[in-house]
Amino acid sequence: MSENRLDMSEKLSEEHREQRDSARVERDSALQERDSARIERDDFHQQTVSMEGNRIAQEQFVVTLSHDLRNPIGAIKMAVDIIRGQADENTLKEMTDLIDRNADQAGELIGHLLDVHLIRSGCKLPIEMRDCDLLPVLQKCQQALAPAERNKVFISSDQVEIKGFWDLRALERAFKNLIGNAIKFSDPEKNIIIHVSQGLDISTISFKNFGQVISLENQLRIFDSQIRIQQTGSQQKKGWGLGLTLVRGIAEAHGGKIEVTSTRHEGTIFTLRIPNDIRTEI
Repeated sequence: MSENRLDMSEKLSEEHREQRDSARVERDSALQERDSARIERDDFHQQTVSMEGNRIAQEQFVVTLSHDLRNPIGAIKMAVDIIRGQADENTLKEMTDLIDRNADQAGELIGHLLDVHLIRSGCKLPIEMRDCDLLPVLQKCQQALAPAERNKVFISSDQVEIKGFWDLRALERAFKNLIGNAIKFSDPEKNIIIHVSQGLDISTISFKNFGQVISLENQLRIFDSQIRIQQTGSQQKKGWGLGLTLVRGIAEAHGGKIEVTSTRHEGTIFTLRIPNDIRTEI
């Protein structure tokens, strides 16, 4: 009799353990399903936020590009209206020069857009390398500035020549963009310093200005064609990303890279590093 009670007790204990284990498995399964659902929900939320951010960035990009194209087109239309009014010879020359200058500006903007599209597609910009010296190219970019801006830009180098095999026109475009940004975002009372140096394999060109510090987050995103870095405060200015994306593409086409650092003490420095000759690597 006692043995039967013992067997019954063991059987009940075993059934209890099985029920407990079954309940534990069901609980763990429910917890796993809950965690999976939470992960899916978070992933969906992140994708939605990312898509919304990209949509807003693209809309801002289109609006800003449209605004920048409207300026030269508006100037051309104004000049045409003046010419139609039977302007005198001096005014006619002034207006034709204005048309020519703004047509070049509009063409340059469109060229930037096409090149950036090529870069964003994962392609390298086509370049035509030849023997050239960087210092005259930088001096040409400096001389093209308005007098007030030109007097704030200083070029320094410990070497008389910085010679290598590069695409002269492409580097000129990169230099103009970097100088233009330095002027645009600089403290009006501060100078802009361009320093050039050349090592055995690499040439380095740095563009330094003092203005509002670029945050670390924006430093990591500044070469993205859909990101606009926005200043705050009374000196608010906006950038639209194409120029720096183009600079990055030109650097990479030469086998080099572009970097940025920005602190209150050291200022903002864009540093372009390019090999002196990559013809054997192409």
